[in-house]
Amino acid sequence: MRPFSAFVLILLFVTACQTEKAGFRNRPLRSSAEMTTITSDTNYLRIRPRAGRKLLLIDKQKQRQVASLDTLWGYETKAGTRYRYVKKTYYKMEEISPLTIYSNTYDIQTANGSVSQTDHYFSRNPDSELIALSKRNLRRTFQNDPALLEKLAGRRWRLYDRKAKRYVLNQVYEEVHRM
Repeated sequence: MRPFSAFVLILLFVTACQTEKAGFRNRPLRSSAEMTTITSDTNYLRIRPRAGRKLLLIDKQKQRQVASLDTLWGYETKAGTRYRYVKKTYYKMEEISPLTIYSNTYDIQTANGSVSQTDHYFSRNPDSELIALSKRNLRRTFQNDPALLEKLAGRRWRLYDRKAKRYVLNQVYEEVHRM
């Protein structure tokens, strides 16, 4: 075996061990409070949506369980990405503080093939209603917060600040409310 191949194998083994020790796992979330807790009974290899509003859960021992989607708030992937289940759709939680920003990506069929479309949403906290992220909805939602609306109006409309690696809405909200 060449030294480079041996190095790659050792690196993969060490990475796999660290991932397992760090507690990364696929797990269903029955409420938003479970985002901050890790329990041993929620260690799943795969979480797959099934027909009839059911979810197939496969644990490390390859045991299969079927859960109703109505009993779940969402799920967390092995890499730590969280999804919230609302009205028969999964929304990816992009940023959680101070407001929660979500995205939903889907394909649209056109004459030239398919095109991916991403819609963004926000909510005041992880349990509140999802609202489409638009200037109109921001004005409607924060009508009693003129300082926030003034600060948003004074900025060029951008969804995400690549330099700060944050969503602009959360940056402005924190500036106005000094969180």
